[in-house]
Amino acid sequence: MPKSDRLGDLLADGLHFTAEGNRLCFQLVLAKIKEVYPELDPERMELITPLWNSDSDVLADLKDKIAKIRELN
Repeated sequence: MPKSDRLGDLLADGLHFTAEGNRLCFQLVLAKIKEVYPELDPERMELITPLWNSDSDVLADLKDKIAKIRELN
């Protein structure tokens, strides 16, 4: 196969993802989950277990991180 600069940005050694490759993989898998299994969309799922750390709102922190990842695209 011919060498691809874009693929080189996603694969550190031709096999293992770089940080950008991991981010893209996560986004694509999550998008497919939302499309095929919308009930498993993390933003729509009901929280059924208590948060382990009562000092901070872990769910709000995760939503903020997801929003920041989406802003990068």
